[in-house]
Amino acid sequence: MSRFLLVISAYIIAEAIVVALAVIFIDIIWIRAVLMAIIPIIFIIAAIRSDND
Repeated sequence: MSRFLLVISAYIIAEAIVVALAVIFIDIIWIRAVLMAIIPIIFIIAAIRSDND
């Protein structure tokens, strides 16, 4: 369970970094939307896999 929380906190940090970078560098809204859609999926998969171990 602690590993699951670690993955969640890593997700929050990664999301914050991506949002910051997107605001600074990416003016194209759909790229920002795609990034913000892909990252949660990756971290959800990682959280589920780490929870099974």
